[in-house]
Amino acid sequence: MKRYKQLIKVGNNITDIFNLPCVIMVQKHRKNEAWYIADFQKMYRCMKTKTIVALKGDWFCERQDGLWEILTNKEYEQLIKEQKGKNEK
Repeated sequence: MKRYKQLIKVGNNITDIFNLPCVIMVQKHRKNEAWYIADFQKMYRCMKTKTIVALKGDWFCERQDGLWEILTNKEYEQLIKEQKGKNEK
C-alpha cells in the first residue's frame, strides 16, 4: 500500500508489537486482554491528553511520513477494499 510503509496486526505477537517505536507499554487489562499503549508523539492526528490503545485484532500502520495510525480490523478491511477498487480501474 502506497499510503503505509508497514501494516502489523496485533495478535499473539506481544514482543513484536512492544518493540515497535510507537508502543510505549503493554498492559494487562480485564479478562487477561493485552492493551498496547502508543506514544502520542509518534501517532498521526493525536492529542496529548488522549490515551491511545490498540487491542488484539487492531492494526499498527506506519505511514510514509514515519507517523503511526491504529486501525480497527473493520477500518483495515475497508482500506483493502478501497485499494482493490483503485487497482481494478
